[in-house]
Amino acid sequence: MKVYLTASDQPGEYNYTNLRIFTRREDAEAYELAAHIEEFDLTEGPVEVRTWHTIRWHLGENQEPQERTERRDFDGNTSTFRATWEGPARRPTAIVVGSWDMETTREAFADERAQYMGVRNHQAAECTAGLDRIEVQVWYEVDGRAVLKTPVHTTSDHFTVPRDRIAEQAGIAPGVSLHGLWFTVDTLTFTDADGFTICAAPSKSAPDFTTPDGRGAWL
Repeated sequence: MKVYLTASDQPGEYNYTNLRIFTRREDAEAYELAAHIEEFDLTEGPVEVRTWHTIRWHLGENQEPQERTERRDFDGNTSTFRATWEGPARRPTAIVVGSWDMETTREAFADERAQYMGVRNHQAAECTAGLDRIEVQVWYEVDGRAVLKTPVHTTSDHFTVPRDRIAEQAGIAPGVSLHGLWFTVDTLTFTDADGFTICAAPSKSAPDFTTPDGRGAWL
């Protein structure tokens, strides 16, 4: 059975107040004081509530996955599991996994994360395959790591490699700043870069790695 809750305004508005509950929509619509109507199923009997466990991983923000719990109406199935990749198919913005058991959620998230990394490394291979040479630039340095702008990564990825690796392979003294320097690399995946050789900045304008039309950068 459905019931219809009438309110004095839209939800969230200052004057929002629940008024009356009707068993028929036409009576709710005819109620002169109602500015908003919501439809609900009438529940008969008790409702079991359990803890729902969620892991959300915001991609491209250099953040660790966040675990959270919330109390929800139990659907009666302990095997219920949900995994969602939010955003565009080629460039999701977040991965969200949830179930009634935290260990199940963690295991499922590990699988989703591995799948995501596999997809991104495949896309990286597609991107670099068409390049005569792979050029990268050090965006900035932090905590012993160099943040790179590459044909595969946008600046929002905050992709890093050890700065000492770059200095050693390129023959640069350890204390010299790498900020703004350009290098070629032998290999580049979504998760790593290796084989650094210092090079001059590209003769043409440096690509805008934050936009879809930047050289090699993809969204």
